[in-house]
Amino acid sequence: MNALLPSGRLKWRFRASGPFLTSPCIAPDGTVYFGTSDGLMYALNPDGSLKWSYQTAGWIYDCSPALSLDGTIYFGSESSSVSHLCALNSSGSLKWRYSKHQAYFSSPAVGADGSVYLGGQDEALALRPDGSVKWRRTLGVMYETPAIGADGSVYFGVYTSDSSCLFALDSNGVERWHYRVGMFAGSPCIGPDGTAYFVSGDTNIHAVGLDGALKWSCRMGVSSETPAIGSDGILYVGAKPTCNDSRVFAINPDGTPEWDLQVGDGYLSSPAIGPDSVVYIGSYDGYLYAIQGSAPLASSPWPKFHHDNQNTGRAGQ
Repeated sequence: MNALLPSGRLKWRFRASGPFLTSPCIAPDGTVYFGTSDGLMYALNPDGSLKWSYQTAGWIYDCSPALSLDGTIYFGSESSSVSHLCALNSSGSLKWRYSKHQAYFSSPAVGADGSVYLGGQDEALALRPDGSVKWRRTLGVMYETPAIGADGSVYFGVYTSDSSCLFALDSNGVERWHYRVGMFAGSPCIGPDGTAYFVSGDTNIHAVGLDGALKWSCRMGVSSETPAIGSDGILYVGAKPTCNDSRVFAINPDGTPEWDLQVGDGYLSSPAIGPDSVVYIGSYDGYLYAIQGSAPLASSPWPKFHHDNQNTGRAGQ
């Protein structure tokens, strides 16, 4: 785990016991939480020193932690064919654990009322803050993190055997609409007017309105990552137009390209936008890229992966 200064220089480095494929989240006091593939959830102090670690019953793989308003840390771990959603207190002690006999959970998202939403191998799931089931819906395979709209609606990218869909469910799990695409639907972000933006395996980014109707789509390249929205409405997303070409795309609110920039050599992460309008994006080539954008992160219901630049995965402020 590396922390970098705005200049790109190293601030501190922490060596974990195993590799990690998740994004960290940051608490209001500066504590950094992240999980590793050997099943440890780490809490680091703002200076990069170890605060505590918690050993799970499995491994933490591609499931980023989320943080509730009361400081509870939610994350998924896997053990053989069983998946667990763990809730830890800020002290590192186990609050509760929800287990299910399936291979994986998506990264969780926390609603304004404290409900925890996540996708799995066969269903969308909502849990109350005490770990009891609020509702579940059988939809299909969900790898990606759900997003939460201003009215509490939850958006899931769902993969089925013959197609993929973006589902919008209300806070009670009732379907509002679904929008079908030909291939895998990634994790969405949501603009100030409620438009949901998501990428699909057919090399397009899609904009879908509050009524579930397509507003526009824009072809860019293969990507499964979440776009980020600037306060001027421009979307930033990484994609691979060709096998040897990785680019960051800036797309106007009407779906027309603003610019694209070739970076790295490999798949790109979901971007983040700093308060100085700098767009940060990681690459499989091992580099973090900083690109000057045109506006800071949008003030919208869900403007980027895991909601905010602290990656809390929590709706609201």
